[in-house]
Amino acid sequence: MNDDLKSILDGALLSDGSFIQTSTISSYFSMSLTEVNEDWIHSIATHFDKYGIEYKISRRNGCKRVSKGNIINEKPSVRITTPCYRNLLSERQRWYVNGLKIIPQDLKLNDVVLAGWFMGDGSTSIPRAHNTHITLHTEGFKQNDVEFLSNKLSEFGIKFRVLKRNRNKEQFILVATRLNAEKFIEIVKNHVTNSFSHKLKYSRWVAPSCKICSKEIYTTENFKKYCDSCVPKSVQNLRRSRSQNVKFNMLRKSKRSIASGRKSETDILLVENHNSQVITRIDTAKRLKEERILNRKIWEQMVRKHIWPTQEKMKELIEITSISEIAKAVGVSVVCISKKCKQWDLKVKPPEYWNFHEKVRSENFIF
Repeated sequence: MNDDLKSILDGALLSDGSFIQTSTISSYFSMSLTEVNEDWIHSIATHFDKYGIEYKISRRNGCKRVSKGNIINEKPSVRITTPCYRNLLSERQRWYVNGLKIIPQDLKLNDVVLAGWFMGDGSTSIPRAHNTHITLHTEGFKQNDVEFLSNKLSEFGIKFRVLKRNRNKEQFILVATRLNAEKFIEIVKNHVTNSFSHKLKYSRWVAPSCKICSKEIYTTENFKKYCDSCVPKSVQNLRRSRSQNVKFNMLRKSKRSIASGRKSETDILLVENHNSQVITRIDTAKRLKEERILNRKIWEQMVRKHIWPTQEKMKELIEITSISEIAKAVGVSVVCISKKCKQWDLKVKPPEYWNFHEKVRSENFIF
């Protein structure tokens, strides 16, 4: 089979197309779309004409039907089918195992395949300003197949996250945001038909800039308005409190699930990690307290060794030199000298006095 035709069929099979087997030797291609998206059916038909493949286009009017007690309004649709071909049986076996559609391991993605996939099962949304989301709906595939597609898309430099669509069911989707969404649209836009052009509209993402230094901030946090070097203390405390609240809520949910008997491995690991962190914090607090007590004892012993001047001698010294010089001579800090002077009710001259006057040093400056 020609590579161009194979790309067209692979793009259709990733979305709404299918290979139907009616015998043990052949299979045929079929795809149905709403009447609004008829131009994609005709684009596939032009490729079939190019390679000499017969096809039939049929129409179906809209109707109402009941499914599981619910009334469903079906829109008018267009369907393209081919006759049974022996060559299509190998494609059927490539895409289906035991009647279930899978992702073949030899799948090669290109711009044509991605465009067909995007037109059939892709959607674009802009939940916030300058933040485009592209979702590829892969609920019909297993998690291994969805992760395989995500790895294939990473070869184009596009990061798609695998997310769980429903908590109760094993359904997964692929989601790309911001710059990744823009890259994907730039790749597929030349192969998307007119009826799907509304999916190509996106809001170009602009990186937020710091309010102080105007530096670009690459972050997923929408409330971040300052870079790490310019962030004020109030905002820094707010960020810390928000992250702590998120961790606290996760820990509280894990403890509740363990207490109710609905525990999982992640809950157990989270609680054990928290308990180990608490133990380490207590140990470090005890160690720091012991070090402070030890340092205080050492400092008191050092202060006792110093020979302090008498009150009369101190009164003479503060008149002829600054308390910083006295502290150097005694071997203690300036705070100790000022506290001693305050204890003895001695008035100390400010440092500015000694900056603008010559320091008169006494010849008998010896304790």
